[in-house]
Order: sequence, then C-alpha cells, then structure tokens
Amino acid sequence: MFVFIIVAIVFGLQGAILSAIVYFIASKVIHIVEEGLSGSKTFKIITDQPELMVETIRDRLGRSATYNLVEGGYSNEQFKEITCVINRLEDSKIKEIIYEIDKHAFVTVYDVSEVRGGNFKKRNIH
Repeated sequence: MFVFIIVAIVFGLQGAILSAIVYFIASKVIHIVEEGLSGSKTFKIITDQPELMVETIRDRLGRSATYNLVEGGYSNEQFKEITCVINRLEDSKIKEIIYEIDKHAFVTVYDVSEVRGGNFKKRNIH
C-alpha cells in the first residue's frame, strides 16, 4: 500500500492505478508458473440425485467419484456427499453438469496442489 501511495504522489492517481493493474497481472502469471495450468480441484457436491450426478460425471468427463455418508447439522437428514477431483480445464464442464442436474445442489470447491495414486489421468473427452 505504501508503494502505491508513493506512486500516486509522484506519478499521479493514474500511475498508481496502472501499477496496481500490473501488480495484479504479475501475481496471476507467477501463480500460473508456480502451480501450472494443469492444477486440480476437488468438488464436494450434495444433491438429491447423487447416482445420476456421478453417472453423468463419469460419462461426460471420464472421472470417477466417491460417496461419503453425511448428516445435516440442522436437519439431521442423511445425505450422500459426492467427492470428485478434476483438472482445472474440466472446471466449467463439471459446473455445467451440476447445474443441469440439480440447480440447488450444495457445492464446495477446493484447490488441490497435488494428486497421486488411483487412475487420475487425463482422458480425451473432447
């Protein structure tokens, strides 16, 4: 913040805004270089139609998923929580699938720094 204030005083407000934009872009590029474009994400999905959701993810993305039996803290209702690990390039496709099957599904997404084991390989789905 101190640097941006100095830049604003020396070069004006426009210089400070431009340097903030450059800083943002540089931080994103550094993140991509460190993590790579092929990073992974974990989707945890709670839906009324877990079997259909997993079947569709398997058919369209070639990805498997696991179920966890969970209980709602408020309702005490039992749910099947779906956990699916995908690569970043499949992010929009899985969101499309989730929205198509259950618009009201509860979804949490986590960035994953490393995936090992299993058969987590990129399949040609295009």
